[in-house]
Amino acid sequence: MDVVWAFVVGMITFVQRLEVITFCKYIDLLRRRLEIINKYFKTFVNEQDTKYVTVFTMESETIRTKETVNFIGNASESNTKIRDLAQMYGMIGHTCSMIGKIFSLQILAILISVFLLLITIMYNSLIVYRTSSDWGTIVNTIVSFSFWIFYLAYMSFTCERLLSVRNETNILVNKIIMNYDLPTTMRDQAKAFMQLVEAWPLRIYIYDMFSVDITLMLKFISVATTYFIVVIQVVHFS
Repeated sequence: MDVVWAFVVGMITFVQRLEVITFCKYIDLLRRRLEIINKYFKTFVNEQDTKYVTVFTMESETIRTKETVNFIGNASESNTKIRDLAQMYGMIGHTCSMIGKIFSLQILAILISVFLLLITIMYNSLIVYRTSSDWGTIVNTIVSFSFWIFYLAYMSFTCERLLSVRNETNILVNKIIMNYDLPTTMRDQAKAFMQLVEAWPLRIYIYDMFSVDITLMLKFISVATTYFIVVIQVVHFS
């Protein structure tokens, strides 16, 4: 019976960890796609800045290297490439929203499991400390908890990296908007892109209760500290 129970628990744990890895891979894929858009914007912004910089050189020829091609191209009234990049960002935002809806239940279940493990560790550790019992069970629980807290941190930092790239997109688009030397049509496209960035913040919300980012770890630590004080009081008066 114990073997069957261990097999079932092991399979459930394996599926949960596989879901975490799959979720992080999807988010990382979106981040890489958004970084490509940022490279296009960086190339365009840098070329616009160098147009108004006078460079003195003693060489007859200057070799220029580019990190990426200028997808946007030259500034003109008929240039609509920023609108095309906006469509790409819209697809990224829509995909990010779908990923959040698909994995919300799994992430919530993981958070509940990690929290219950934490409460169990704190309570059993205090009981063992008072009674000087065997620490074997506590060590096994702590090892299991360490794995789950690692996966929780992995999800948080993966989503935080996506938000960081999104903030960089916001800055680059704002530079285009503030460049009054560009044609009005291109600045209008950049303004529309900015509205799209605000509409799709690329933030993973779990049932509109909390978001998966670096603040999730800070909130988890804060809640764990509060419940640790409660557990100390319960054990002390029991």
